[in-house]
Amino acid sequence: MPSPTVEKLMRVLYRDGVVYDIDTDSLIRECANNMSALALFGVLSRMDDAAPDFGDQLRERMKELNVFGPSYLISFNDGRWDGLKAETSDAEEELGASSRFECFLKLIWMSDEAAYFAFSFVDYLSAPYVHGASRKREGNMHHVRLELDSPECLNKFIESLRGPFFVKVEESSEEIFWKAPSHAV
Repeated sequence: MPSPTVEKLMRVLYRDGVVYDIDTDSLIRECANNMSALALFGVLSRMDDAAPDFGDQLRERMKELNVFGPSYLISFNDGRWDGLKAETSDAEEELGASSRFECFLKLIWMSDEAAYFAFSFVDYLSAPYVHGASRKREGNMHHVRLELDSPECLNKFIESLRGPFFVKVEESSEEIFWKAPSHAV
């Protein structure tokens, strides 16, 4: 039973052409964003990537594992969940919300296609200091509204925006954000 090789997985993760099919490649990238490399290789090593239903098998396996929450990060602490508070009372939340910093940005990608795929698979809104966010996709950009802990967190957010297809960040405004169309994702 041939399992995915490291070379194939690296081609998928670095978007070096379509390796399996668009949906399966996207699913593998999504899984790579939500679980450790060790766990991902462990799951994939038990699968036959030459099977015609490889993508469906992987999708079912990921549903079984439910890898999209903090309690399922396996053998790896990547720091995404550090500092998250347990449930807070409404009064505490009201106080915290009033001290938050709201900002509007335009995230520019290399192409419309890069912006399309990044909208679903680039997880830049899950940082612990991001308390609320809205976004729209228009052509090769994302219009983003953020609620951050403080203005200093904006630098952390911008530093976290890396990738081969990401070009730059531009300042925006509330008016531009609400007037921008939102293309289907």
